[in-house]
Amino acid sequence: MRRPRFILMLAVLTLLSPAGARAAWQTGGNPVGNGTQFTMTAAGPDRVVVVWLRETSPGHKEVRARAWTADGNPATGWPAEGVLVGEIAGWNSEIALTGDGSGGAFVAWFDYPSGRGPVVNGNVCLRHVLESGAPGAQWTAEGVPLFLGAFPVPPALAADGAGGALVGWIDESLGHVQRINGSGATPNGWPAEGLLFPNAFDLGLLMDAERHLFVSMDEFVPGEGPDGLRMLRLDEHGAPDLGWPENHQRLRSGGGIGWQHLLPDGAGGAFSTWGNIAICDGDCPSYSLRFAARFVDGAYDVGWGNRCAYSFVSDPAGGMWIGSGRDGLPTIMRLNPEGTAAPGWAIDGTPVMTETVGEVTVLVADDGEGGAFATWTDKRTGSFQVYASHLDASAHLAPGWPSTGSRVGGPGGYLADIASLAGGVAVAMWTSGPSAFVTALRPGVPGPMAGDGRVEVRVASNPARGPIVALVSPLSVGPARLELVDAAGRLVETRTFDYPEQARGGIRLNEGGTLRSGVYWLRVTQGERVGTKKIAVLE
Repeated sequence: MRRPRFILMLAVLTLLSPAGARAAWQTGGNPVGNGTQFTMTAAGPDRVVVVWLRETSPGHKEVRARAWTADGNPATGWPAEGVLVGEIAGWNSEIALTGDGSGGAFVAWFDYPSGRGPVVNGNVCLRHVLESGAPGAQWTAEGVPLFLGAFPVPPALAADGAGGALVGWIDESLGHVQRINGSGATPNGWPAEGLLFPNAFDLGLLMDAERHLFVSMDEFVPGEGPDGLRMLRLDEHGAPDLGWPENHQRLRSGGGIGWQHLLPDGAGGAFSTWGNIAICDGDCPSYSLRFAARFVDGAYDVGWGNRCAYSFVSDPAGGMWIGSGRDGLPTIMRLNPEGTAAPGWAIDGTPVMTETVGEVTVLVADDGEGGAFATWTDKRTGSFQVYASHLDASAHLAPGWPSTGSRVGGPGGYLADIASLAGGVAVAMWTSGPSAFVTALRPGVPGPMAGDGRVEVRVASNPARGPIVALVSPLSVGPARLELVDAAGRLVETRTFDYPEQARGGIRLNEGGTLRSGVYWLRVTQGERVGTKKIAVLE
């Protein structure tokens, strides 16, 4: 059976960051680099790390990484061309990435010379990059070689919460899980040869906050291929955990599965997500036909059932956020741990926009305030473009956000990944043309945000009474528009002006002082640049 492969040619990041944060975001995005297989992770509370492959010559690639802080600045110590993490000599390769929780990241990669099936010279390696961009203490510049000769599937990777990482890979039908500590060595008490799991095809790993190690894997039937899912919970030393069956809990999926990923449920169990590759004809798009189930108290949660959607992410309050498409609309589902819809949220998904866009690829991210962002790709304009929207904790469209979604990526953009940071920050990644970029959106601020399109509002008092004077800067020379929007997203007042001549002294709104009391938004646009400001008004 062919295993689907996904090659992400180039990537763009969208950062959804807290209101009030000043950001060094360029209009159109901050450049990332050129390459393939871009992947991304939250590396701490205030930064993201991106890893990709850059081909330097036929058959030779470099593994490179870059980091950005939440304000849009490159992380100190990380060069513009990226940190050289490792080198790959094979034609084919797979990379995995996870944050270390301290601003750095672990990177695992597997390269093999050709084709599929068992190979002789494949190599699984692990590298730790610190917050400063330097190698982890006592780690070699080449990383830690873990295995030679493995089945060509992406390595599984998870931080262990103690400064080290867990790495999983497949050698023919034998699953391997190894733990490496912060010094680049196998920790005391861990089997020197790692944990071994017969009849495995693909692995998922998770170390939760309670130090439970979860391992999920496809069951491999000799002569038939993968068929079914196994889930185990172990202690931090790799021994069977009390309360869970020593062998596994098994969930049949009705066909071959892959793309294993585990999410914590906050209650001692875990969500397992996977894709069904048996129903794919050839290669499948990333995240298509994905499923999720919950395992708790050592058993498959039959009440939660098998959810089918496009993307899944844990809800910090418990349960799960799910992104999918319903009747051609991008939707968000918020489920409680038991699988029921959270109050105010539709069980089959709450639409984030009103305009039907056809088949959509939706990724979700928690906003840290009980709501969520949705990012998606659609072709309303005739070419793929990336859009975003925001639903608040009551499942309503957040104030000021357009009902048709806010475009955050240029023509040719294709969504690829998303992650949440602390403080309501979320990061989305997509591919676009020959270059990669980062750009930003913020909770509580409608539409895309660029550092050179901010709005400054001067008022006599706060809350404001009477006329509002908006100072807009800095913009390039040319026409611009200032809009006043109410909390329901309705346009209240508009001013068009030439910058900078007509903007000197400020743009005046609510001249007659007739606005009703409430929360409003000022939004200035000039071409692709947008800046916003939240204000309060009293009659």
